[in-house]
Amino acid sequence: DTLMRALEVCEDEFLKLCLNLAFAGSLRIGELLGLTWDCVDFQRKTVTVKQARVRNSENHWVTKGTKTTGSTRTINAPDYIMDKLKEAQRGSTSDNVVTIRGNCLYHRLKVILKNNGLPDIRFHDLRHTAASIGLLLNVPEKYMMARGGWSSPRTMRTVYQHTMASKRSDVDRQIDSFYSSLL
Repeated sequence: DTLMRALEVCEDEFLKLCLNLAFAGSLRIGELLGLTWDCVDFQRKTVTVKQARVRNSENHWVTKGTKTTGSTRTINAPDYIMDKLKEAQRGSTSDNVVTIRGNCLYHRLKVILKNNGLPDIRFHDLRHTAASIGLLLNVPEKYMMARGGWSSPRTMRTVYQHTMASKRSDVDRQIDSFYSSLL
């Protein structure tokens, strides 16, 4: 809900692209920063995650491989994301899709949230939301793991997937209805 509201009020098209990529693809911020234009296949409508851009021990930005072998993945991207990527590529002079640092993305998100009275979330919470949406939609575990690059179902289930109040209410009504029918 916070993400949808943030996207509605956000006037920064580049930030919208980053939020959509991170959420729809369940990307870590380092994976988002590591995307290069050769990772984007406009014909197949896919985005390949094959590297990450992170700070090293000396606090310098470096490009490295993904966190795990399962984190290297190709994600089918919806048309609205591909359209935003095409727009971004037209104005780009860089090999990188995201040309600003992760802390700048983080701060831009925080400004949108604060200025619009929205609950505070971390950029990484988009990954939690993506995993929780997969749970809500009953996406089979193996497919959700592949999409999000999780190597362990236990980590995905215990750390990233959360129940949603609206779905809990539906489940409660189903259980109550079942028990009532027995009485």
